[in-house]
Amino acid sequence: MKPSHRKTLLVVAKFILAAALLYWALRGTDWAKMLLALKTASWLTLCMAAMFTLVGTLICAVRLRILLQSQEIDVGLWEITRLTFLGQFYNNVIPGSVGGDLVKAFYLAKHTSHKARVLLAVFVDRVLGLAALAIMAAALVLISLWAGLGSWENIRSGVISVVIMVAAILVTGTFILSSRFRRLFHLQKIYGRLSFAHHFQAAGEGTRLLRQHPGYLLQAVGVTLVSQTFWIGSIWLTGRALSIEGLSWYHYFLYVPLVYVIGAVPVTPGGLGFIEKLYVLFLGPSGVGADKTLVGLLALLARGVQLFWALPGIIVSVQGAKVPRPDAMEAELALDESPA
Repeated sequence: MKPSHRKTLLVVAKFILAAALLYWALRGTDWAKMLLALKTASWLTLCMAAMFTLVGTLICAVRLRILLQSQEIDVGLWEITRLTFLGQFYNNVIPGSVGGDLVKAFYLAKHTSHKARVLLAVFVDRVLGLAALAIMAAALVLISLWAGLGSWENIRSGVISVVIMVAAILVTGTFILSSRFRRLFHLQKIYGRLSFAHHFQAAGEGTRLLRQHPGYLLQAVGVTLVSQTFWIGSIWLTGRALSIEGLSWYHYFLYVPLVYVIGAVPVTPGGLGFIEKLYVLFLGPSGVGADKTLVGLLALLARGVQLFWALPGIIVSVQGAKVPRPDAMEAELALDESPA
């Protein structure tokens, strides 16, 4: 079987799995109740939630610019904002065909000869987003336990998930970035088989720049926390608009990060179905105890808002040159810089 056919079959299989998970997540939903909740929702609050999501997206563009500056790559904020929406479009509207990170890296690489540094900046940009969610979830666990915001029974699943999630992020990050760790546990062969391994070998200079200028990384972390606060705040506002009983603000800031960090595992395109099922598992009757129908509607609205703010990426795509095939972009991003 040709590699292209294998990739197509894999994408089709992922969409079938997404449909199955979405059906599983919404099985037993009271559709009449969901429609009534949507009709009686506070649309002013829903609009505020949508604007919070937009603000979070724009702040993400600022974070990427800071990381590019740390690599001595100067790209205007307007151009980075355009590429951020383009990446959102490929991640959310047409997931499974071309990754949004690959598209951003492809166009950013046209502004510099240091392709490895661009790839490093885009990689760190993605990791910081996930790491910030893990930090927020861990902080809410500590706050919940210290302030007695909820009983142990109500947050037990969150605590266990946070511990597993943080451990996984630390181990994965150490595996990717530390050659000493890989040698210690004899993991070099596994690492060598990864498609991105040679990128990190060539990004040694970029890593050195990050270590020499930690202020950029600290700025990026701070900006990320602000961005994620707006984004989770938008989901909290959506829940308020739907008048979901049983969910307090700390439930959103504890469980929503868990949903999206776990949902980042590429089980289905864009986490479709997988993320919705995680919403129900963490916030529904088997988790916090909120009404399953309203939690399902919350998950669908959260995805809908993401899709809505990804649509400006269509304009960017139409105005620019046609996005090449993934293999063509990967070939153009092939690194000719010697490993540091």
